[in-house]
Parts: sequence; structure tokens; C-alpha cells
Amino acid sequence: MSQKSLGYPPLAPFRVELETLYQQLASEARLAMSDPRAVIPLHDLRRCVQALERIGADQYGRCLDCGECIELSFLKADPTTPYCMACTGKHLG
Repeated sequence: MSQKSLGYPPLAPFRVELETLYQQLASEARLAMSDPRAVIPLHDLRRCVQALERIGADQYGRCLDCGECIELSFLKADPTTPYCMACTGKHLG
């Protein structure tokens, strides 16, 4: 099912935001590799890549657990989130 049939707004703003975030995180990771004390943001980088992959697969905005639409406000707060609010609660505890 395409995003247009889900009633989602255009994904271009999310794609741009995620691509910008990816570039920032990748840059931080490259810098951190030269400093043994630095923390490399691999988890954040992985989530960003996975979100971009979901956009490419026309699955962005669908919860990986229940398949329901992720709340737009939730996506705006964290565009890398793979879960809706209800399923995120299940993963947190």
C-alpha cells in the first residue's frame, strides 16, 4: 500500500530531514573514530539508515510491530522511530 493511499503528507520533508541527520551522524562517526574516548553514534546512525530504507520501500510511517500508521506528531518528534506510540511503550518496558 503506498503512502498516498495511507493519507500521509508528502514524505519529502522527512526524507530531507533524515538525509541531513544521516550526514551529520556519519560526520560525527568519522571524527569519533580518530578519538578513542569518543562515543560513536552507531545506534542513531543505524536508526537513520533504517528509516531511509523504509522510505525507499514505501513502508515509512507504518509501525514495524502492529502495521498501523505511526502518529504524525510522533514522526515529527523522532523521524527515525519505527514504532507507533502504543508499540513504543511495549518496547520501553
